[in-house]
Formats: sequence, C-alpha cells, structure tokens
Amino acid sequence: MNKILLSIAIVLICANTFAGVFATSGYRWRNDNGNEKTATWSAAAHTGTQISNFNPIRLRIGYYNTNEDININLSVTHVLRNKSAADADYKVLTSDPNTTDAFIITSSKYVTNGQPTTSQIFSNDFIPGKVVTQAGTGGMILKHGQSTEIEWCIKPTKHVKQGTAYYFIGLDVLGPFEPAPLSTSADIHGAPADTVASYTARPSGNKINVNFITALNNHDHFILQESSDNINFYSVDTIPGGIGTNFKAELPISGVTSYEGTRYYRFVLYDANNKATIDRSKKFTFKAYVDIKTFQVTSNNGYSPVKIDIITQSEHFHHHGAIYRSYGDKYDRNSYKYVGTIFSKGFTHNMPSTYRYWDTEIIVLKDTYVHYVFVWWEGGMEKRSPIRSVLVKSNYLSHSAPTDVTFNIYPNPATSGKVSFDLKAYKGKALTATLTTLYGKQLTKQTFNVNTTEHYTLDVATSPGTYILNIAAEGINKSGKVLLQ
Repeated sequence: MNKILLSIAIVLICANTFAGVFATSGYRWRNDNGNEKTATWSAAAHTGTQISNFNPIRLRIGYYNTNEDININLSVTHVLRNKSAADADYKVLTSDPNTTDAFIITSSKYVTNGQPTTSQIFSNDFIPGKVVTQAGTGGMILKHGQSTEIEWCIKPTKHVKQGTAYYFIGLDVLGPFEPAPLSTSADIHGAPADTVASYTARPSGNKINVNFITALNNHDHFILQESSDNINFYSVDTIPGGIGTNFKAELPISGVTSYEGTRYYRFVLYDANNKATIDRSKKFTFKAYVDIKTFQVTSNNGYSPVKIDIITQSEHFHHHGAIYRSYGDKYDRNSYKYVGTIFSKGFTHNMPSTYRYWDTEIIVLKDTYVHYVFVWWEGGMEKRSPIRSVLVKSNYLSHSAPTDVTFNIYPNPATSGKVSFDLKAYKGKALTATLTTLYGKQLTKQTFNVNTTEHYTLDVATSPGTYILNIAAEGINKSGKVLLQ
C-alpha cells in the first residue's frame, strides 16, 4: 500500500511540475450589447455558447504567466484562430469581408479597436490588454506573475455552416490552452452585412424574371453570374442599384444551346462605395418538358409543299425540336430523314404556342404517302410526336410555299448608330421597331409607315454591343440579334 501511495504522489508531483511551465488561460463568451465593462455574458466562464443569427459576438481570453522560471516572459498577441470539428488545422481570423472562412473579426458599435481592457477573468497583477475589432498582429509582454485579457469582436460570414461546432484559440504555442467552443444552430438565420436575403424566380418566354431582396438598402449595382460547374462563373445580367432593398433581374434562357441541366447562380453585390461582395451560389436543375397539343400536316391541294403546323400547350426549358420525313405506304422508323428545325419561342405553361413549317423539298414520281414526325429531347431522352401522314401527288407541277413575311437585318454588324432591316411581303400599313438589350431593357422605339422599298432604318444612340431588334406589326412579331460597332 505504501508503495502504491508513493507512486501516486510521484505522478501528481510530475504532473504539476510539467503544468507549471505553461501559462494559464481562461475564456468567456459575451454579447455585443454593451461597452467593455457592461456587456452581458453569453455563458459561464470556460463554457461554450450557441448563436442563431449573424450578429456580432465577443470572446474574451485571459492569460496568466505562471511559468516556473521567473525570468521567462509570456508574449501575448492579438491573433485569433478557429476551426470546425471537421478541420485539421486552425485558421487565423481576418477582417476581410470577401473571405471564404466561417468567421471574421468585425467592428462593434459598443467598443473600439485598441481600447484597453479591465480585469474580468484574472486579477493577478493585471496589465490592461486590448479590444480587437480589426485583425492585426499587435501584442504585449507579460512578466512572471502578470495577467491580461484580450477581447475580440467576431461574427459569422455567409460561409458558416448550420448546426456546426467551431473552436477558437488565441495563443497556440504555449498550450495546452483550452479552445473556446461556439456552435451554430440548425436554423441559423439573419443576413451577413451584404447579401441577397431572399429572391423569387419565374420563367416566362425567353427569360427568367428574378425579384430579389438585399440585406443592405444602398447599392451601386449588381451582377448576376452563371456557372455550369460552380467554379467558373460568367456574367449574364447587370442590374442598376440605388436606395432600397427590392430589385429585379432578368436571366436569358435562349441561345445556341439547350438550357436543360444543372446550373449555378450567384450575385455580386456592389455597395454604395462600389465595394464588391460575392454572394453564395445556389444550384438549380432545369428539366425540359414539351406538351404537344396539335401536330398536323396538310398538302397543297394534294401537291407539295406540305404545310406542317405544331401547337404546344406548355414548353419548359425547351430549346428546339426537329421535323423528320419518310416516304412509303408503310411507316419505317429507320427511313426517316431530317427536314428542318423548330426553335422554341420560350418558356410557357398552359399557354399555346404555334409553329408553322413548309416542306418544299418533297420529291415524288407518283402518288405517295409522306410521313412526318416531330422529335425533341427531355432529360437527354428522345421524345416523338404521333406520326402524321399525307398523300402527295406526283410533283411534276411543283408548287412553292405561299409567300410569308420575311425579316432581315442588314447590314449586320451595323455601324454609325443606325440599324437597317427589311420586312418583305408585309401587307399592313405600319410597323413598330424596338431596340432592346439582350435582357429586354428598351433603348429606342420608332414607328414606320410601310414604304415601297420595304427597307427601314432605325436611329440609335447607344454603345457598341449586341442588342435585340423587335418588329411588331399587324399579325406578326419578328426579332433578331444585331451587333453595333
């Protein structure tokens, strides 16, 4: 028994001696609701706390030089580090608002950077420390037996994770100092200093209308960006800012490729001082869908050309479809050949869209059944309309398609602030030309009386770039892209 007691005593002596070579540290979380003396505590000393919003919170850490060697000083810095339970290493907190870290050191309306601290954790030969509201590398020296306290004001960024424990330390070279735990609630809410707090998106036609609400009420402008991999982003719309929190953006969903698939979007917010903040991205998956209401084919009094009429009831993120043709008395799937492409007029839901195509390339030496099918794609899968057939007589008396109104922008690119276009075979009396940005913002509008040349010139005063020319007249709507140089 005496040997056992002696062994325990030796272990205790060794442990205390080892511990004595280190400084002592203590921490306490407090609310950012008062000055250096009056702010209330968020938790008991040496106890973690939880946050459920993006408001600032303060952490006070005290240091006490308990080194056995009275000639060794303790160097205390103003650096604060943190990590989550999943992180391997601690990171130094910064004051950079564009950081991707979960927390930053931030200002407070109750305390100022560099303000002296008073004794609230340790009282042994207390030397005033500092309040830190701006990241820096300052510090102080504690002689043997002296203590001090540093207080940081921090807040979470938009990169903080819900329901996650984070750990904070000051000095990490003379430990083992106990980290100060801070956890986030599973429903942490609120908003960082500058972010899009909420938004709604409604597709219509060739664009998605986005209404968004910002946390700050004064911005210079915004940029909406798109990415297919959440790494490489490019801009799709620039939105003017101003006083207020409600803004609108437009996202084009037409172009040379299908809009179906996964995409990521984010806003870049520029505050009143033109300082940029990149907001977190959001993932969207777009699924194509087409509801064919009518698919009809009609010969021209038994001869070619064949008129093909398509009416869709709904089109969701559909880019284009294709018409295929086959000859013969029996349907043969493998004999179908491409005829032409039908490009979507845009996103619709329970709003019929009509399309017409004239097949002028039919060649038959005798009366022959001609079969048509309309093909499109949903989720990478080919979809087909019902087969429609029409009997076409020998086309030794070939017919041409009835005259349709044709629209052409020329020259394109346009120069000298003028956009010229032809509108051929139009039988109305007047037409209206409107020049807009790619996202629908009107730049100029002019009404013309129909002339015999069927050629018109619109005067424009805008910077070089790509724009949309829209023509509205009796029973027709035409549009096309024009490049201004």
